Amino acid sequence: MLAAASLLRQEFVPGLVSLALLIVLVFCTFRFALRMRNRVAALNRIAKEITRHRDAAELSARITDIDRNIKGLGASGAKGRVAAAWREFRETLVPHEEAGQVILRNSVRPSAFFNVEDLGFSPGFWRYVPSLFVSVGLFLTFLGLVSALESIVPPKGEVIGNDQLSTLLSVASAKFIMSLTGLLCSILFTVVLRMGTAQVEAASHHVANQIEERQGTGLIFASIRTQPTLMRLHNLKRQHDVPQRRPPRQHNRILEGHSDDRDGAIDRAPGDGHAAR
Repeated sequence: MLAAASLLRQEFVPGLVSLALLIVLVFCTFRFALRMRNRVAALNRIAKEITRHRDAAELSARITDIDRNIKGLGASGAKGRVAAAWREFRETLVPHEEAGQVILRNSVRPSAFFNVEDLGFSPGFWRYVPSLFVSVGLFLTFLGLVSALESIVPPKGEVIGNDQLSTLLSVASAKFIMSLTGLLCSILFTVVLRMGTAQVEAASHHVANQIEERQGTGLIFASIRTQPTLMRLHNLKRQHDVPQRRPPRQHNRILEGHSDDRDGAIDRAPGDGHAAR
């Protein structure tokens, strides 16, 4: 550790460390912005599939086309996660007949599926990057200070002179540049982090709003309590539309039962007349 700290005694080392921190900042910003851009693009792709339909009836009638288009997004990356969230939400849709048309009602709010946490679009490791910049800057600064203090330790029996103290202060001031650069990188990346996260959250809310309450169009929300009722009404409607026919065996049994009852009545008729006389 002290051998590595001896490298920080050089006057040009703090400048190189600061430059390295700035390069890492640019690299992290580029990677993070690219990832957030892909996530926003995937969410906007879903929103485009929803908003291209005018009303709930058209959206319900073309739900198969929407499923096929979303499935074509792929199964990996941000688009794959969004497609998987749509498939899970699709399972909550319940058919309901209104004015002679089948309308799909969602029994679960879209925000339960299209949110940053469930989509896996949270910052994750990126939220620790600002702290890492500060930590690295402070660590190298104090490491340089330790190296500077070690270099001015006088021999046994001697005291530290003014020249050595002035040298220590000049070296220490140079070492603090690294911690200041780390702090600056932390502030800048925190701004980028907040902006990227806000864009993803806004895109996910936009998808949920377009599905649920897009100016009175789109899918209509049905509470989870009404889902069994809607299913029963739909099944009763189907049973009412289909002609009710008894199986041939059951029909024959009914005819045989009526025939037996008639024969028994005929057999009992003489006995009853005799008893009456």
